[in-house]
Amino acid sequence: PVLSKVKGPIRKLKDVKVLELARQMTLIEYKLFSRIQPQELCFAAWTKEDKEIKAPNLLRIARRFNTVVWWMVGLVVSAKKPSKREAIVNKFIDLAIQFKELNNFNGIMEVIAALNSSPIIRLDEIKRKLESSAHFQELKDIMSHESNYKKYRDTLNKANPPLVPYIGSFQTDLVFIEDGNRLIVKDQIHFFKCYLIAEVIQQVQQYQQTPYNLTKVPIIRDFLEGINPLDEDTCWNLS
Repeated sequence: PVLSKVKGPIRKLKDVKVLELARQMTLIEYKLFSRIQPQELCFAAWTKEDKEIKAPNLLRIARRFNTVVWWMVGLVVSAKKPSKREAIVNKFIDLAIQFKELNNFNGIMEVIAALNSSPIIRLDEIKRKLESSAHFQELKDIMSHESNYKKYRDTLNKANPPLVPYIGSFQTDLVFIEDGNRLIVKDQIHFFKCYLIAEVIQQVQQYQQTPYNLTKVPIIRDFLEGINPLDEDTCWNLS
């Protein structure tokens, strides 16, 4: 582990080195991803009224995603000086680069979602910084939703586990399958629909088989598990 010189509980982002931040966030996100059960991916269970019962683990990783995104946004917009805002943005870009090295595509998308959010994009100096960052633009291009996430899917297929995929792309596939195919057709089970769903589930399970060989650092984990995001309205007002 790459540890900071801080003794006692970590309270600020600056007290954690980027590499170890990426590692510990990846361990947290892989654990959430690895707990998703096959039945949670069937029949768009996460969209139903009983989703808390039918898809609890899928909802947990989605909520963690949103928590991290608005935590990042809050840190940027809460900084008073432009120089400090830029320093935080640079750290998050470096974080996304480390996520790429770790094959944590969920983490990359968190950074992109945060830095592309309305409260941050309206800051001219940050917008110019992002537009001039070759690394950020490259990662943004990889994770683009254009052509149904084609570049991301190509990158994911070439990646060797362990990895944390962006679960949203699987959800997109499953909703498309669900909406485009009835389960019962002329009193017969639509087996091709079942096959398509099973194909997505099999891919998810494939990526759940290989855990990361990284050391847990409790002091950093405690910091990350205790982050408190600002809500969108507050972030907008601060920016």
